[in-house]
Amino acid sequence: MNTKYLPIPEITLTMAIASSVGIAILLGISILLGILGKKQWKSFDEYLVGKRDMGPFVTGCAFASSYLSGWAFCGSTGITYSVGFSGMWFAGMWSLIGIIPCIWVASSKTRSFAVKLNATTVPELMGRRYESKMLQTVISVYMLFFLFIYSVGQLKAAGGVWYAVTGFPPVLCLLLGVLIAWIYMVLGGYVGTNWSMAFQGAFLGIAGAIFGIMAFISSGGFYEISLKLWEQDPRLLSLIRPDLPKVGPTEFFSSWVGLLASPLIFFTMAIGFPHNLSRFLGMKKMNKKEYWFLVFIV
Repeated sequence: MNTKYLPIPEITLTMAIASSVGIAILLGISILLGILGKKQWKSFDEYLVGKRDMGPFVTGCAFASSYLSGWAFCGSTGITYSVGFSGMWFAGMWSLIGIIPCIWVASSKTRSFAVKLNATTVPELMGRRYESKMLQTVISVYMLFFLFIYSVGQLKAAGGVWYAVTGFPPVLCLLLGVLIAWIYMVLGGYVGTNWSMAFQGAFLGIAGAIFGIMAFISSGGFYEISLKLWEQDPRLLSLIRPDLPKVGPTEFFSSWVGLLASPLIFFTMAIGFPHNLSRFLGMKKMNKKEYWFLVFIV
């Protein structure tokens, strides 16, 4: 059965200008927060981890932002659009069985060990926890290697998204992303980076919620969405897509094995990302109310 998709509208001049202005404001505020963060640290340790007084709102928004990779925010939408409900299940796993358990398992422990051992980085935390300089060195080398590869993918994704919504040259979009991230991270240190990422996380969360609700209402609700998908291809409503290849990118949608593997993959990915865990290094000691507010924000 042939699948028919609605045509994607072309970017008009007005849309390009509005998108460019919006992105400029977003990035301008990120740089400003990085500059303001520079005034908050007085020593090298404070540059690395602040004063360990980050509250649940900033920590939660920054943590969500660190997990919102190019794939999580945009690529997962493309998967859902391509394969239907089975992709929606897969794309939704990262928010439920991944990032939230990461808070339950790692947030308080990471913070308490960091304070107890006076550690300011994830490798330093692990090295002092197990009293091994060799382990600290190995973790540092692995992080540098794999985060370099990961960062290339994220910056490429950022440049691709900005190119799609503004029409600017792809190379310019990529270079702007690198420059702006470098400015607020280098100037602001941990505090400036957390504030900037918290603003970005809150902005994307609010924008995503508003546009998601608007799209849901304008499309007629769940019943109308399901009806349109059925008219395009009934397989788009299936939780499992055995018609898709069992090997490759679609293996998570084509069988129960792939579907049940998704929670494990996203949980280990969330808790294994050092840039996620580092958000807890400068977190304040939270009471039960603040802790559950952190979970709610994320």
